[in-house]
Amino acid sequence: MDPEQADAGWLDAQVDELYTLLGCQQVQQGVQGLESLEQRLGADLPRLRCLRAWIQLRQAQPIETARLAELLALGESGAAARGLPASEHLLLSAQALHRQGLSVQAARDGSAALAAFEQQGRRPAMCIAANQMLSQLIAIGDLVEVGRLLPLLEQRIGGLFDWSDTLLGVAHACVAYGRAEAGDEAARRECIERYLRLYEHAARPGLGMLRRLVGTNLAINCAMGGDPEQALRVLGELEAEADEVPLSLLNLMLAWCAYAQARIELLGEAPQRAAPHLNQALALEQDSQRSANLRIKVHEALAELAFRDGRVADGRQQMRERQAVQEQVIEQIRQRHQSGLQALLREAELSAELQHRNRQLQEANEEMERRVRERTAELGRAREALLQHEQRQAISRLLMGVAHQLNTPLGNAALGAGALAGLAQGLRDKALGPLRRQELVEGLEQAVQAADVVAAAVRSSHALLARFAELGLHERLHENRRVNLAALLREQAQQAAPEWAGGGAGLTLALDEDIEWCGAVEALGHVVQHLLRNALRHGHEAGEATRGFLRLRRALPQPGLCIEVADQGPGMDEATRAQAFTPFARRLPTEGGLGLALVRNLVEGLMRGSIELLPQQPHGLLVRLTLPDGRAGLPAATAAGALLNRGR
Repeated sequence: MDPEQADAGWLDAQVDELYTLLGCQQVQQGVQGLESLEQRLGADLPRLRCLRAWIQLRQAQPIETARLAELLALGESGAAARGLPASEHLLLSAQALHRQGLSVQAARDGSAALAAFEQQGRRPAMCIAANQMLSQLIAIGDLVEVGRLLPLLEQRIGGLFDWSDTLLGVAHACVAYGRAEAGDEAARRECIERYLRLYEHAARPGLGMLRRLVGTNLAINCAMGGDPEQALRVLGELEAEADEVPLSLLNLMLAWCAYAQARIELLGEAPQRAAPHLNQALALEQDSQRSANLRIKVHEALAELAFRDGRVADGRQQMRERQAVQEQVIEQIRQRHQSGLQALLREAELSAELQHRNRQLQEANEEMERRVRERTAELGRAREALLQHEQRQAISRLLMGVAHQLNTPLGNAALGAGALAGLAQGLRDKALGPLRRQELVEGLEQAVQAADVVAAAVRSSHALLARFAELGLHERLHENRRVNLAALLREQAQQAAPEWAGGGAGLTLALDEDIEWCGAVEALGHVVQHLLRNALRHGHEAGEATRGFLRLRRALPQPGLCIEVADQGPGMDEATRAQAFTPFARRLPTEGGLGLALVRNLVEGLMRGSIELLPQQPHGLLVRLTLPDGRAGLPAATAAGALLNRGR
């Protein structure tokens, strides 16, 4: 696939799927998914390059400094212009800053990434950004900040996914663990209860890796909290499960499990059996290089065991090694903080220069905006004047057409009324003298004929005025809602059924089910009813029993929906079809063409669709509506106003 043609929404969904796999700790599957995207779109795509670098940083894998710097520089040169969402670039930046020890900057970019993902509506990405923020704070031991952030993050991502809720629960348990390490026994019980609930919850499919992580922490806290039986049970279950775990993470988990075994032995009758487990934990941890906290605890346990056996010198040596690890951690933190302070100072220096340039740009922008406002006001006045002129012309043409159409029926009515008056005057004059019966009957018959002429003219005028009044459609026609089209068309056919049955005609339906559409539903119903009446009326013009057709299908190969209404009448020739949608067209037999003009107005104006008239084989007329698939209609505008605009 050409990367330029890759749909952004499709690629967002693919990346969010990778985030979900990584959130479930299914790292191998996530990497395989990334490799599949690279094969399909090209590994040089900036978005995929940043995603791979982010995974490497997340998994504590080595990455070339120059390549990382190049990817981070994409944000300065406009990430969006290169097809890289700013949200994903911020996520990468936060992970890179965290590796450098710049905790404040990492938290800033992580928070900005979360906000950007939330604005995009990308829920898996929101959860992964929130988890990254919490994980980084836990890694540096800032559990107080974790406890402060948790309620805020739960409001934004709580309940979205099982895996994200599990990660939030792990953060809660970590906060409780921190209080327990400070000597709060109630917090230790809370920590165990939380890990136990998470361990049972993670037994669901797809959360196996999380279950191993949570189970390891549960076993450790049970051992430290004086519940060796529970710890042994959990360790046994974890050993029996055969989930694939990355080697680096497996070593760390096995190291913690060995430490948990050692704590259990220390609580038992033969504490000397804890030593092999502690040495195993220390060896495994040195291979992983990921947990100074574990090294500290192992040295504490070895010192405790040495003091119990009376080996004071060994105990002191273990305490010195514990102290060395602590000092190493403190030095790393100090260096990171120093780097952070230097980075902040550089940012402050750049900020002063940027502020100066921003002021210059702001002044230039204000001047440009002033000129644009003046020009826009001038164009607005000119456009308003032109619009008013065109509207007056359109209204003038419309009123002239109405007057022309009303002229004939009103003229006929005037002639009929004059004839009636003459007949009445003649009969009155004859009634003053001798009036024969034959003369009276003839006069009354002529009066009835004249009255019929007047009545027909009045009915024609009334029909024309009613159709014209229909242009001021009520507001419900403009309301958009989602509906099953087959059900809607079937309902319209049922409403028209009595009229068709009364005319001795039949209506055949061919409707594709399960087609959803969002748009001006009331307007569509009005259009279908009008077309069904036309099909019945013109179908009878063939002089025989007629049958109509109402069809619904997808407009393949083009996107969209197709509704067709067909009759078996005489149809229209090409010249008549060309004028069919013109208001007051002379070639149309009824209503001056207002009906089809209104139909086209609704279809094209409110529904963003199209309408065309085609010959029906072997004879008749086919009216085809093509509507956008699943899209809402245009903003509300009165049908009369839209028709006037069309007349311009």
